[in-house]
Amino acid sequence: MTDDFFVARPVEKNPSRGRRWVIGLVVAIILIVLGVIALFAGDSIARAIAEDVVKSQVEQRLPENVEADVDVSIEGDWVIAQLVSGRLDNVVMSDENAVLDGVPVGIRIDATDVPTDVKQTVGHVDATATLDAAALNAFLTLPAGDPDLSLGDGTLAYENSSAFLGIPFSYLLSVTPQAAGTSLILTPESAELTTDLGSVDVAPVIERLVGDAPVTVCVAEYLPEGAQLTALAVAPEAADLTISMSDVELSGALLESRGSCG
Repeated sequence: MTDDFFVARPVEKNPSRGRRWVIGLVVAIILIVLGVIALFAGDSIARAIAEDVVKSQVEQRLPENVEADVDVSIEGDWVIAQLVSGRLDNVVMSDENAVLDGVPVGIRIDATDVPTDVKQTVGHVDATATLDAAALNAFLTLPAGDPDLSLGDGTLAYENSSAFLGIPFSYLLSVTPQAAGTSLILTPESAELTTDLGSVDVAPVIERLVGDAPVTVCVAEYLPEGAQLTALAVAPEAADLTISMSDVELSGALLESRGSCG
């Protein structure tokens, strides 16, 4: 027995064991990543299929006076989980080139708490119609001869006629519109005479026109029954009118129904 028998020697490491551990970790990470990708891919496929089904169901239920190629987007996370629950968090349906009663309009519908069973009611719906001046005039009837509306920056304007000291004249009245449930409130902001009254002082005329009480126009007969006009944004190019409904069944019957002005 030699003297160096009891001398401690370094333990030789097995390089193959370390490599196996690293390889195993890499494989596990790859499998996890692939699983996540597969999950997302599966959800994306399910979302696309569900959107196609909703599109088909909606277009089949459009009334005869509506033409639309509806784009559908199902919002929210994990559409598979939503489908299993029987309700979709949020569904957006739109068509910038829809036709309603022969008039071109842009339509966007945001529906929340949407059942997969079309016979059940939707929790809430906000529907926005985008109309240019021609479309707005086609749908909206104003009192006093139903003058044509023109669009401004947050305002509407229309030409009308009156008389002052027995002298007839025409004027262009600019009003600020406000959505008010089943009514549209038009508050006068400014007026411009379009008839030359010669030497007549027109200041009292302008003051009277602008000082008139707001005009309330009932719009219930243009809305689906139970709908409320909740927002109106006006720009020179177009006006966006938003109506809201809760606990409704989205069907052709709803779109064909109309409220009343009493």
